[in-house]
Amino acid sequence: MRRPVIQHFILSICLATAVFAADEVSFTKLPKDMQLFPRDLKTNKAQIEISGTVNARGFSSILLKVTREGDQEKTSTSLLRYGADGAPFQFKGSITAELRSTTLEVALKKGNELKVVATAKDLVAGDVFLINGQSNAEARKFRDSANANKGPFVRSFGSRVHSPSVVNDLNWCQADGDLNQGPGAVGQWGLRMGAQLVEANKIPVAIINGALGGRPIGHYKRNDTKKDDLNTNYGRLLYRCREAGVVDNIRAILWYQGESDNGNGVAHETGFVQLYKNWKEDYPGVEEFYVQQLRCGCGVGKWSVDLRDRQRRLPDTYPDFAVMSTTGIDAHDGCHYAFEGGYKVIGDRTARLVNRDLYGSKETSNVEAPNIAKAYFSNPERTEVTLEMRNKKDKITWDEGAHADFRLEGSQAKVTGGFSTGNKVGLTLSADGQGATGVTYSGHAKGGPWVKNEAGIGLLTFWNVPIKK
Repeated sequence: MRRPVIQHFILSICLATAVFAADEVSFTKLPKDMQLFPRDLKTNKAQIEISGTVNARGFSSILLKVTREGDQEKTSTSLLRYGADGAPFQFKGSITAELRSTTLEVALKKGNELKVVATAKDLVAGDVFLINGQSNAEARKFRDSANANKGPFVRSFGSRVHSPSVVNDLNWCQADGDLNQGPGAVGQWGLRMGAQLVEANKIPVAIINGALGGRPIGHYKRNDTKKDDLNTNYGRLLYRCREAGVVDNIRAILWYQGESDNGNGVAHETGFVQLYKNWKEDYPGVEEFYVQQLRCGCGVGKWSVDLRDRQRRLPDTYPDFAVMSTTGIDAHDGCHYAFEGGYKVIGDRTARLVNRDLYGSKETSNVEAPNIAKAYFSNPERTEVTLEMRNKKDKITWDEGAHADFRLEGSQAKVTGGFSTGNKVGLTLSADGQGATGVTYSGHAKGGPWVKNEAGIGLLTFWNVPIKK
């Protein structure tokens, strides 16, 4: 027998005095259509409350009808007790996080007549994620549509707009991957990620995206004197989360930004670490932070790798960070991505990481991007360098021609070829590499060749990793 979505709606008297209104009922709490309520991770349920005051006289009772998709409706009834300011009421209950929705209907009773005064349709419980950054976090449609991934259980709140007019849309809606701005704009890889999470875990998700293209790290900083300043990117996203009722229950924040900071890794890292600390204060429930490492193009020069290397090393300092590479993806126009073979791949890669970290997925091999652990000369002539990955279970593949993306620092020797074996990459040199201070991997714009793991995830780019003698 299926469990009822609202296990027990309890009527209680609201002791607080409600504001008198000319309407028949003044609601202090009423869910919105399509609202997603963050679930309690222990119980897999979310709490719902409907409360207010009946202002109009002459009604004997108030009713709450609960209809869960696929189940019979259930009705709770309570007698009204009028005081000087009307008759207060309150219903409380819970809904289960599952791929079924609930509709609520509130009605007043007078004799044998019922008068419906409010409805809240298509309510669900689930998990909430934030996305921010610049144009590859916006991830609007550049080529191919992502909206085949749209569905009733991937939702968003409000509009991605970049002015105080954000206050004009405080509604829940279905998430859209192709839009640049407007209601439900979550980006193509965001939508794909959401669809994959729903499919894998059978739990609704909401994604709120505040990204804006072509902006440096300073654009995203918090106004410490007014955190929800609607003239700031930070304030608008925080405002939307508060209005959605999810600010304390964000499960993860996902970030793709830094192209506009190219060449200034110190400024980017300083600004981003401060942003991370602010997020920890204002979104206290966040469990994980996910960063997409930049790639060449969109203003990022081939051998400008310092900023990207700082991104790579974030988890070494902050254990609640994970960094995903964007190498190994061919559907790249030099700045942005097509959906097929591009943003779709980013969404899939990210969903696999999130499933591992937050949902206990048993799929754990080849989920992370390959990340260099150490480099060393592997023959007496110092004409070969071995790069060993951190994950000993990685199985690396080498595409012919990938050597062009590697460079020795501090040496005249050139990288002329390469190969892979197990979790290692071997680089062949044109001459003795004596004096080299380190090795750099830059990746490149557009299509292959690549260095990848078995799942096709590209090697994280890195800068001047020391070569052990």
